[in-house]
Amino acid sequence: MAKTRSELRTDVVSIIGRTDKTTQINSALSVGLSELTKVHNFRNLSESSSVTWVASTAYFSLPSGTGWTVKQVRGMYFLDTNTKISLVEKTKDWVLRRYPDATQVGKPEVYYVEYNTGLVYLAPTPDYAYPAVMRYEKRVASGYFASDATVCPVEDLETALIAWTSGWVLQSIEKYAEASVWFTQAGMALTTAIVQDRTSGVTFGADTQVKSGGDWDWTPTSIAIDGDHDNFGTL
Repeated sequence: MAKTRSELRTDVVSIIGRTDKTTQINSALSVGLSELTKVHNFRNLSESSSVTWVASTAYFSLPSGTGWTVKQVRGMYFLDTNTKISLVEKTKDWVLRRYPDATQVGKPEVYYVEYNTGLVYLAPTPDYAYPAVMRYEKRVASGYFASDATVCPVEDLETALIAWTSGWVLQSIEKYAEASVWFTQAGMALTTAIVQDRTSGVTFGADTQVKSGGDWDWTPTSIAIDGDHDNFGTL
């Protein structure tokens, strides 16, 4: 079972032998989780969910939540009656050259993502508020651990996170030799976590590709879908 921030902090205290560093440990746990999840797309941070399109509006906002944002969009489709239509991701330059008129409406065929603004642009601009689904990788922000009850989102990372946090706090109190040992332990544990993640099931990682016009065998987690994705149930 995944550990809470409180449980992770207790493990760090047992390593560094300091009960007076609660604030520093909490900060380091948040920063450490953000840093460790940058190096690999962990399956627990892959998600698919419904996204809201608005008729005659060329863009919509990326999903987001407490302590996380979208790191990378992996694919998107929408339903036109009972037909599932996959969109193809293109660069912004490509879309603007091929679809220069944002007032042109129709069934979207392509999209591009502006991660800095948190917006996804569709082309052509949708002529209807089609029900749509996006698959994406989450980026964990440094404020993910909102309270002591917040659990680590990737259980395989807990050993690496405890070691990294121990190293961070030890370094802050100028115990550099001990900090170096624990940073090394964190690196080894991170390597193990990545291997475990890759071998424990289907990986929605950097090697996952979606062919143009192809189909996916994944099922969104936040909406009800029947059989061969014929409809969106209660969406």
